[in-house]
Amino acid sequence: MIKSIILIVTLSMIGCKSQKTPFQEVADDTTYINKNIEAEDCHYPRKTIYTIEAKNGNIALIAGTYVIVNAEEKRYQPCELPANFQIEGLAVKFTGDKLEIMTHERRFATPFRLHKISMVEN
Repeated sequence: MIKSIILIVTLSMIGCKSQKTPFQEVADDTTYINKNIEAEDCHYPRKTIYTIEAKNGNIALIAGTYVIVNAEEKRYQPCELPANFQIEGLAVKFTGDKLEIMTHERRFATPFRLHKISMVEN
């Protein structure tokens, strides 16, 4: 009986997951840095095509998903955009990895692993 209780408690603890975000707040909610870049994310497994460094863009809401749109109208879909950046039209500067699109996929935005994002003045 005691072994069964220990087993049930152990199994229930294994199922618990932390709800921590991979982003760490820096400088009064205007900049976020991904401290967990190597972790699996919603786009895993995909190859990195190239890294985008300090590019300007705006946040857009497309098909119920927040994406980053740059000046060339290219759309990037990060897995997790911090809540205070989920504002349509918000001007941002971002850095991250452009990830591959699989041959069988049709997407409205390019998969993107966000490294850093900052709010900028318009």
